[in-house]
Amino acid sequence: MRLSLLLLLTISFTVTGLTSARAANTAIAVSEVQDAPASTPTPTPDPELERLDRETKIAQAQQAKAEADKAKAEADKAALEARLAAEKARLGIGVTSPSATAPSGDITGDKDKFIEAQLLAEFSARKASELMYENVCDSENAALMANHIKVLVVSGSGEKAMTVTYSAILAQLQFLHNHYVGLINRANDARTPKESAALLIPAATEAVKSVADLINMFRTSTEFKDQTVTVDARMVVTLLTNKLLIKRGVCEINEIYYPSVYTMGLSPDVSNGPLMKAYRDLLDDVAKGDQAVAANNEMIATLTKAAEDVDKEIEKLQKEIKDHEAAAPKTETKSKGKKKPPEKPFDIEEAKTALSKALVKKAAINSRIKELQQTAANVESFKTSLADLLKLLTAVDSTTNTPVLVSLLRAERLSELLKKPNTYSLEMRVTAQGTNKITKNAFFSAKLSHSGGVSIGVNLFNSQDQLVLGQVEQFYIDYTNSKEIRRLLGFQKLDPSFAGQGRNQNKKQANH
Repeated sequence: MRLSLLLLLTISFTVTGLTSARAANTAIAVSEVQDAPASTPTPTPDPELERLDRETKIAQAQQAKAEADKAKAEADKAALEARLAAEKARLGIGVTSPSATAPSGDITGDKDKFIEAQLLAEFSARKASELMYENVCDSENAALMANHIKVLVVSGSGEKAMTVTYSAILAQLQFLHNHYVGLINRANDARTPKESAALLIPAATEAVKSVADLINMFRTSTEFKDQTVTVDARMVVTLLTNKLLIKRGVCEINEIYYPSVYTMGLSPDVSNGPLMKAYRDLLDDVAKGDQAVAANNEMIATLTKAAEDVDKEIEKLQKEIKDHEAAAPKTETKSKGKKKPPEKPFDIEEAKTALSKALVKKAAINSRIKELQQTAANVESFKTSLADLLKLLTAVDSTTNTPVLVSLLRAERLSELLKKPNTYSLEMRVTAQGTNKITKNAFFSAKLSHSGGVSIGVNLFNSQDQLVLGQVEQFYIDYTNSKEIRRLLGFQKLDPSFAGQGRNQNKKQANH
């Protein structure tokens, strides 16, 4: 048994040894094959690839160098800061120190409020106004030559529109008056017997409403705005006025009106003007209408009583006719006594005729009553619709504290003025601008210069609302310093002695 086991172990070791030796021999053979040189040819190198590979290596080397330089600079900075901090600590200086700022030569404050720009704009307006005056008054315009300028109205933003609205209101008030008179005449005619009567329906309610809407247009709204350079039409008119009043060429001006600046008063004969007449006519119409309505109501009461009497007569005739038509004929009987005189027989045909006439009379009375009531109601209705309009005319504008009627009367005066052949309306548009230029650097103080200019455009209209003249004038002053502006405008510098006197005066006042 033992012998068999040993024999098996010996055989196993032997087989294993043979297998390992064979595997080792196989590995040696493979290694020899791999170490042998390849038989395939070597490829030719690409110059472009070699160049790109070289550039890539150079870029990587430069990047590495830059990073190294940066690290060295940061290290040097840290060392320098450490040395600086140590020196500051040794000298007793704080960690931070104030920094110095070089002078910039700047100007602080509001740069839009220099008076020089305003003065230049005003001077430009003066020069442009003089040119405008010469061109207008020396004009040989055919319309101006035929009718010289004797009255000039400087028109603002709403004067012309106000006169047009006034004319529309006046025309409608006159229409309402005529309509009211027509209603009153119809009411009076209704009390006079006539063959036929036509009922009247009022048709002026919309006219009353439209007048009220027009009157509301006279409400005033005011807005104030500030601007840096203020040269407006009012200033130009101020500059032109004295020259315009000197007769020259077509300018023979005796009167100048500026309603938007100085409100026009009422006409001396305002009580006899068209507007007051129309207003009085409406008030008279109200009184006459009340009288007509009262007379109609009185006649209605009389006719109503007459209609009641006719109704009684009709009722009596109808009863008699009915009774006699229903009664049977009677036989005559002999009487022993004295004979009575025979009764007059009832004429039924005559009764029917009388009934027909009574019915016609009743219809006529009712028709007149209806017409009287209708015409009176028309007058009352129109009076009611006019009540609010009459109140609106005397109402006070909450903005101007002026009655609307007063504004209308002012518009009436202006409207009458503009109808004269020698009256002209001047519309003006003014544009002004001023500019400040600041030149500065780090070594010298800032230098200031100013400019200003104005553009004036005018349109001249005659009494027929025709444009007869248009003119535009401009004047501009280039950038100029304050010294030149003083010389140009004739201003002087403040006398130093005067300034000293002013200081002494202030001291004396302080002592007192």
